[in-house]
Amino acid sequence: MRPILEALAREGLKKSRQKKDYRSELLFASLINFYRWMPRMGHLRASVWIARTGVGVKPQLLRKHVNKMLLLLLNLQKKTISVKQAWRWLYNLGYRRKKYSKGVYWDGHERKDVKKRRVEYIAELTGIKRFMSVYDGPDMAETKPTLKDGKKEHVIVVHNETAYHANNYQNQSYYLKAGEQVLKKKERGCLIMTSGFLCQRHGNLALPPDMVEANAKMGTEERLKKTDARVTICPTSKAGGNSYWKIDQMIKQMHDAIKIAHHLYSNTIIHWIFNNFSCHGSLAKNALSAQKLNIGPGGKNMPHMHNTVIPMDNPFGKGGQTQKMQFNDILPNDHPFKKYKGQLKGLCVLAEERGYMLNNKGKHLIGECADCKHKKSCKPHLDNLTEEELRRIKGDNENDSDKEEERAVDCCLKRLILMQADFQNQKSMLQIIVKEVGDVCHFLLKFHPELNPIEYYWGWTKYYFQEPSTGNFAHAQSLYLQMYKLGATGVLAEFAVKKFKSHCSVMAKDLEVAQAEWEEKQAKLTRRGA
Repeated sequence: MRPILEALAREGLKKSRQKKDYRSELLFASLINFYRWMPRMGHLRASVWIARTGVGVKPQLLRKHVNKMLLLLLNLQKKTISVKQAWRWLYNLGYRRKKYSKGVYWDGHERKDVKKRRVEYIAELTGIKRFMSVYDGPDMAETKPTLKDGKKEHVIVVHNETAYHANNYQNQSYYLKAGEQVLKKKERGCLIMTSGFLCQRHGNLALPPDMVEANAKMGTEERLKKTDARVTICPTSKAGGNSYWKIDQMIKQMHDAIKIAHHLYSNTIIHWIFNNFSCHGSLAKNALSAQKLNIGPGGKNMPHMHNTVIPMDNPFGKGGQTQKMQFNDILPNDHPFKKYKGQLKGLCVLAEERGYMLNNKGKHLIGECADCKHKKSCKPHLDNLTEEELRRIKGDNENDSDKEEERAVDCCLKRLILMQADFQNQKSMLQIIVKEVGDVCHFLLKFHPELNPIEYYWGWTKYYFQEPSTGNFAHAQSLYLQMYKLGATGVLAEFAVKKFKSHCSVMAKDLEVAQAEWEEKQAKLTRRGA
């Protein structure tokens, strides 16, 4: 395929030179150079190098690169381009000048697995909407749901963490007299980390003043020790300071938050929503984990895992049987693993007990294949990359979840055990705690912080930390959900939310209007850059 493409590019270069079409001449000459260079170096090496130079492109840098490297390399008649020409090229390539701002993450926004989870998440929230109170108007007037006999009201409580620095205020502007100057500190100051919960009726998850007074009069057993679920720490590596946020601190905060929430919302079902922070997905210390198992039995400093039940879909008729993860403390003298008494069995023994001796090709299973090793390894070095590493980087950059789903389940012992239903269905510590009190735990979509109302609240606290708020942070999140439900994705959804931010709800015709305006805007920008 490459020689054919190179031949076509040479033919196009010849025709463009005859027509004196400079733009096409440069394009085809670049393609020829690319096809020559690709088999020797690999086009991924260039992609990796460009990614290391930073995010964003400046016309001046593009002009410098084209004039000093590209044009000389291609041996064209034209030797230089102007900054304005580089600016137009950037526009034609889809680049737009933007100010830095936090917003929607596009890198994995439209991945197949993310889109699938988005449909599920919207269905989860839509299913409980009729059981929730509605808050509307400038005063956030509450309208209770109409519930049938035996049904309970449902309440959503969202969680997230944020970080401040003591000297963040230094970025603001000042009103000064002539000759006055503000002396700012050079460092950003002490790190301040806050973990909090937000609900629509009360805002910050905390008891109001009247309930705080009533709580103080209660008995020792009934009285709540904490009346505000928010936790603020100043993490530092210095001795005597707070440690950085870990799962132990999160679990302690969660226990307090559950007590406060059920004090505020009696006889309700609370839906706790968390983001995909790695801390939130932490498993219990005795949870099943294929990643922590050795191929053989035993090992140093190995965790103790709870017993499990072999899944019912076991093809060897062993489904429903109890399987111990550790050998018994007492083993007969002729037992092949007597020296490992009381220790973990390992992947090989577990697979054999489940009947998996050979893979679907009739071959013995290896401990861990090359693909599985690469999945858990760090990013490879960038110098002197081998062809195999280049191939793997390409696969990672494509970010295609379909290939992961198509991989064989029995490629090795590690993946075989990892994909077993009992290992896959392990619940995080947060999910276990929430389920124990009869509530429901949800995890937000990856790359979708715009669906978490508390993100808007944190933004407000950082900018207007001394001014009162209407508390209507769930409105923007609701508009995003409606846009995704109508089928809008990516930049179109963000554009439509900004356009209809004053609307209570949006319909399909509103989305069509927004799409037409967005396409017209893009067309104007393209014509400007041409």
